[in-house]
Amino acid sequence: MLANDKIEGLQDFLGLLTSVNDKGWDAGYRDSILRGRERSVSTHSHAEPLLSLRHALDDAKRFLASLDSVKQRLTKEIRKLQRRCAPLLLEDGIKRLPDDLLSHIFKIGHDITDYCDFALAVSHVSCRFRQVSLRTPRLWTRVSIEYPSEQIDVFMSRSGQLDLEISERFSLDFSDSCRFFKLLAPVSTRWSSLTIISDRSKEIIRKLDITNFPRLRRIYKPSASLFGVDLSSWHMPSLSIVEVDVSQFTQLCAVPMQLTCIELQFMTAPYVDVVALFRALLSMKTLKDLSLILFNCGSLPRIDHLDRAELPQPHSVHLDRLAIEIEQSPYDSLVDIYDKLSVFMATNVYLSIDRVQDHRESYLLNSRKEYFLHGSTIRIHIQQSCDISNILMLIAKHCKIAHTVHLDLPSAYTGFMSDQD
Repeated sequence: MLANDKIEGLQDFLGLLTSVNDKGWDAGYRDSILRGRERSVSTHSHAEPLLSLRHALDDAKRFLASLDSVKQRLTKEIRKLQRRCAPLLLEDGIKRLPDDLLSHIFKIGHDITDYCDFALAVSHVSCRFRQVSLRTPRLWTRVSIEYPSEQIDVFMSRSGQLDLEISERFSLDFSDSCRFFKLLAPVSTRWSSLTIISDRSKEIIRKLDITNFPRLRRIYKPSASLFGVDLSSWHMPSLSIVEVDVSQFTQLCAVPMQLTCIELQFMTAPYVDVVALFRALLSMKTLKDLSLILFNCGSLPRIDHLDRAELPQPHSVHLDRLAIEIEQSPYDSLVDIYDKLSVFMATNVYLSIDRVQDHRESYLLNSRKEYFLHGSTIRIHIQQSCDISNILMLIAKHCKIAHTVHLDLPSAYTGFMSDQD
């Protein structure tokens, strides 16, 4: 390639293209080669027909070099044009979208994100985006305690009559909690999700006499004192999901019996009241999804016992999903839970074990040293070292209904292979 940005041999290549265009490939190529040979000075000392063949080969290589140079430049130009076209194509495509379809896209973005960040972002992109977002009530249904009062009023207005997700995820001072729940008290019948962090919020709700929650479907991480008389006095006919962070369950039965999904979180619990927990779970006749998260839990003093009549047969209570996550908890503190959970049989079972000191495979066994998690699809995650062959043997021996087993064991070893070493 020359310094003046010209392509070497391009003129001869253009002659080839012209000749081929006029006469077709065979005749045009032959004429172009003959013209090139007449103009060129031979550098070969060969006799015919080798001399003509060498000239034709040289010409073909020059044509190909010119074509490669043109191709490289066109490739660069295509990339430049594509970069310039991409935002314009996106803009044009968005402009062509009907408003109702754009609104549907906004709803999807809202559903897969948290808080109100998505709604605020799309409402500031353009005039059209803002108009469509303001006409999409679902984008404005999440209300959090850290929002200013003016923003809460605006959100409630824009949300129409849709369900509201109420979040006290960030625990502020008492005055902020009072302000927050006073603003929302008139629309408590629209609450569908409630996140409460502090005990003071429960007291504020009680003083404001907010007890009617016909649309409330989910309570997330309420305080321990929220369970009891106050909660049982709430009208919550739609409540189906409860995610709690408590270590005592003697009052859990006060929760309405239509619960279908419950997540129990034990964070640094001195002990787990297994009997109270089990009685509460058995009382939930509609329960389909049970998750237990046990972090740094201790052993249970045996102060209460279940009568034999209270115990269903093993694997006789069906769940859609049973999940257990264990971290920094000794096996002895969990074996009673395992014995009680043996009554359940789930379609999907998940067990996660991390940062434990005891033998990892023992966390799969109840007090009778039997694998206790029965399910058709089993997923097990153990971060630390463990014997994969022993785990598979336990599942095969004690869980005849399992048809799919997913093992996430990054530090696993095979015991039968190590025995041979």
